[in-house]
Amino acid sequence: MSTQTVSLPQSQTQLLLYQARQPYELAQSRNLPSISSGELLVQVLAVGLNPIDWKSAAYGFALPAFPCVNGRELVGKIVRQHSSQPSDFEVGDVVLSIATDYRDFRKSGFQEYAVVDEFNAVRLPKNIYAPQAASVGVAFVAATISLGVCLGMTMSHKKGLQMDLLNLARAQGRDDTPEDIVKEVFDGIEPQDRPVAGDWILIYGGQLLVA
Repeated sequence: MSTQTVSLPQSQTQLLLYQARQPYELAQSRNLPSISSGELLVQVLAVGLNPIDWKSAAYGFALPAFPCVNGRELVGKIVRQHSSQPSDFEVGDVVLSIATDYRDFRKSGFQEYAVVDEFNAVRLPKNIYAPQAASVGVAFVAATISLGVCLGMTMSHKKGLQMDLLNLARAQGRDDTPEDIVKEVFDGIEPQDRPVAGDWILIYGGQLLVA
């Protein structure tokens, strides 16, 4: 088990929502979140404004407790790392957090320091500006995985280059793929069934599927 860290302040500032349908308020001298194995502590550099961040405050839903810390998407610099396994990340890396747990306020973006799960972190290339990456939301990532891995579509580029997410996922090997998605990645679709340009796709709505 290894831990990497840099010198950190004793407290931080958070943007808190004390009640639904009320303005956000800045709160000083708040505790920094602690991390467990497999988690990263990042200094928040930029946040995205997910529609649920303002809709939940305005309409009073998806607010698990008060005071509430919102902020679904963020980009931050790793300042502390705690891992029991070899990690692909190190202190100083700038990462995008794909937040999937809005009930855990440690992982919310409207604060100076936030927790990021390693499996939900994406290291940013040095030529990508942090505020640009912070606008990449959970829905976009889910749609990309659905199209690229589940449906097997390739992402064409104007210069003729293609990103093949399904082949990238399968290249990891079954033993290195999380157990709950092995069947979807390796057995979900055959090569000859993958859609190509010009194919028609029938899209079913969720209500029709469960009826």
